[in-house]
Amino acid sequence: MKKFLLPFFVLVLIGTTQAQMVINAGDMPVPGTVITMTEDTTPSGALPVFTTGANVNWDFTALNNQSPDVIAFVDPSTTPYYSSFPNATLCYMAADSMFGYLFANNDYAVALGARAKMDTIEIIMKYDPDDTLFTFPYTFGTTMESHPCGAFKLFYGDSIDVGLGNIYVDSVRITMCYDKNTVVDGWGNVTTPVGTYQALRSSRVEIEEQEFAIYYMGMWIPVNTSSDTTLVIEWNMKNTGVPLISVYADPNDSSFTNIEWLTVSPSFGFNDIVVSNELNIYPNPVADEATISFDGDIPELITITDISGREIISFEVNNQTKMKIDVSDIDPGIYFVLSAKRGQSYRTGRFIKL
Repeated sequence: MKKFLLPFFVLVLIGTTQAQMVINAGDMPVPGTVITMTEDTTPSGALPVFTTGANVNWDFTALNNQSPDVIAFVDPSTTPYYSSFPNATLCYMAADSMFGYLFANNDYAVALGARAKMDTIEIIMKYDPDDTLFTFPYTFGTTMESHPCGAFKLFYGDSIDVGLGNIYVDSVRITMCYDKNTVVDGWGNVTTPVGTYQALRSSRVEIEEQEFAIYYMGMWIPVNTSSDTTLVIEWNMKNTGVPLISVYADPNDSSFTNIEWLTVSPSFGFNDIVVSNELNIYPNPVADEATISFDGDIPELITITDISGREIISFEVNNQTKMKIDVSDIDPGIYFVLSAKRGQSYRTGRFIKL
């Protein structure tokens, strides 16, 4: 009997090992990948957030879709801030005009920094050291540390009271440093309201130290520091580059108030021309002027909206098969094109504005 049992258990063990998910460098997203996501701001406490282990089935079908968003991955060399991140191999664009720059090789993937906007103020922040996102192979039992630091400066040009009376402050500097310790502690299948996906679960204790400093009399003077600790729990799948599910919890009592999750599988092929129901948009991404053309039936009206559905541009087609649209004045981001005829919408497309 023992002669048969040993091979049987070996086969079971091998089968279990093969079932475990592994994310490698080739599983990172490519330029053209578009991801839609949302946020549940009132998540149920019954969700299996803290379940770990092997071959787990996590049921997240009760997640709510309350704050839709979208990001797209593009070739960093085509973006306007590439000169600040010349080593980047990938860039993601968010709807809030944020550009995030990444570097990936066969051993790891890191975040180099980002460009963002605060009201009308442009901010470019570089991490030093970089922020480690993945080490490859990334699988059950993987552990990682990351200690990124970044800072940005803003012109202030006004007086401020820092406890010594009002003094004129030329500029302010905000520095953010993180200590992140991650362990991949589960693998299995995750079911969301839109499907079931194979994923790896990880938990991370994230400590953020923030310093606010003013430039006064030729030197930077810290005037305020703060610290915050968050427990971040994520489920990662292949090809997305961003977690399938992200939970931000209080490390003291494990309470959580919001969950971010992907609403569709990644789509690919967001190339130079996007064709959707015979509607063509090019070049894509676009900086100043986009061309829209039609094959076959010509619509009467074209409307361009942002991801929240807000109308940005609307115009009549006037029986043209091709037209050029000036998009130089709209903010960077992802936009959707809707065409209509006789009051019915029947063609859609999308493009990235750089």
